Amino acid sequence: MPFFFSGFWMLPMFIMPIMAFLMIFFLYKKGFFNFIFEQFNNQKQHSNLNQDNLLENKKVLEIIKLRYAKGEISTEEYHELKNELKN
Repeated sequence: MPFFFSGFWMLPMFIMPIMAFLMIFFLYKKGFFNFIFEQFNNQKQHSNLNQDNLLENKKVLEIIKLRYAKGEISTEEYHELKNELKN
């Protein structure tokens, strides 16, 4: 009688989902998923900080341009402040 007709093929079909469940359970208990989620959140916060800094620099640059247009600062001061923002 061949292997596929004897019913032994069903044993791995039951064992593999159980092994997958146990592996996920033990990784959860060890805190692996917490570590992964913390790393993801840290990266997300870091990227948000970079975006906030860029927006803040754009706002400051607009203020500098406005002050230059009004004549409150000289051309030298304008270029100096603009270069400081780029760095």
